[in-house]
Amino acid sequence: ELGAVFLLAPFVDYGVAGVLAVVLSARLAEAKPGAPPLERLADGAALFAVWLALNVQPGRTPAELALTFGAWLTVPLLWLLARLPLGLPRGPWWVPYAYYPAHFVVLYVLRLALGR
Repeated sequence: ELGAVFLLAPFVDYGVAGVLAVVLSARLAEAKPGAPPLERLADGAALFAVWLALNVQPGRTPAELALTFGAWLTVPLLWLLARLPLGLPRGPWWVPYAYYPAHFVVLYVLRLALGR
């Protein structure tokens, strides 16, 4: 995995830290329920260190850091959802494919409405 990280790094915007974030996120997502907690904790700590490397830079405002840190709130939410006895309702197959372009339309309409 590390060899691929260093091979891909020159071709992406976020360099080694960005590729490492993807690899560590995939490791956490693919961890089996019986995986040793210490291994998951180590991957989570490494992912947090990568987040710090990508986001804590001179010139960043506290608001920008708070917004990017908000993404970490998905971790306890996903942990909780995995333990709830109810399943999430499934929608039509096309909804995830429609969401991505549709959110750009919403952002564009907001931009027009705000006059920017």
